[in-house]
Amino acid sequence: MKRKYVVQLIIDFTVILMGFLVYFYPLVVNTSPNMTFFIIMCVYAGLEMIEYLLYRGRLEPLCVFFTSLCAACGSIFLREFNPHYILSITIGSWVATYVLIKLLNIEKIYIKSKPLVVVKALIIIFFTGIGLATSFNMFYKLNSISYLLAFLFICYGAFEFGNDYISYLSDDNSRERK
Repeated sequence: MKRKYVVQLIIDFTVILMGFLVYFYPLVVNTSPNMTFFIIMCVYAGLEMIEYLLYRGRLEPLCVFFTSLCAACGSIFLREFNPHYILSITIGSWVATYVLIKLLNIEKIYIKSKPLVVVKALIIIFFTGIGLATSFNMFYKLNSISYLLAFLFICYGAFEFGNDYISYLSDDNSRERK
């Protein structure tokens, strides 16, 4: 397995781990949901910047870095407002821009393997539904922010793992392992 895929797996499992930490320690999120979201997004943005610096040929980690950094700044600069509204809008916009970034990169997999494009498109649709449903639920559910954030980041880590696995399968060098 290439070093690029190992770095991506480390990032994916870190996001899943952050989701489980939020799930197992909900009191941290309930005291300051905006700050918790800010910390998670800053950690994720830092991991994406490390991935970009290791592999300068790809623009996707840089775009995801800026998207995550904007979401983190939106949650921290607007912390005086109701956290349910701010987190709902921030997560909705983050999911929308993230899905656009992933859709722009679907062409690379289409060139290499057409059946995997269908799988990746289904994963993107599934994540969009989960992200927007989480955003809408966060707007209305006042007492379950921690569980919604945990659910979002666990699903997001699994989504990233699926995308990276599809990229690994569509890579030309993966045929050497057969």
